[in-house]
Amino acid sequence: GKEIKLKAALKLIPGDKNAYAQLYLSERREKFKNGFTVTSEKGLITSSDWTYHEITGKLADDSYRLRFQIHLKQRGQLWVEDVQLLVKENGQWKPVKMVNPGFEKAAPGSVPAEWYCDDLHHTFTVSADTAAKGKQSVLLKSKPVIALFEHKPKAGEIIRKPLAAGLSCIMPITL
Repeated sequence: GKEIKLKAALKLIPGDKNAYAQLYLSERREKFKNGFTVTSEKGLITSSDWTYHEITGKLADDSYRLRFQIHLKQRGQLWVEDVQLLVKENGQWKPVKMVNPGFEKAAPGSVPAEWYCDDLHHTFTVSADTAAKGKQSVLLKSKPVIALFEHKPKAGEIIRKPLAAGLSCIMPITL
């Protein structure tokens, strides 16, 4: 039944013009009920300077799991640091103890201790190149795109193949 806040310092270097980041917070309730889901209140995160962003939500009385994520959409590099989870008690925001919220407990280039990344399209490593508060941050970086085919079809392009007896197949190769 308490209000919570997720706060983090973020810095984005876009790899393409549509790149952005977003904070995400969701609650799971008893008996497999979904609780609230919120994303960055101030819109999409696009700043190339260290900027603090936060989202808030109110937990249900039967809440048993809280999940928070930081998404990097499209191609780019996103540095994250000083991740904070806070709970509102008696009108005051109080920190919830987290493990390694500043990513200081791992060597640069390694996966940060006690953190998890389930994204196959980005690497997730500790970086000493830039930091908002401490000496290190974590870097989500887009993996190179592997081209499977030499020809890149254009929108509306089709293939036409004869089948038999005046019958043919026409199929779009892009949607």
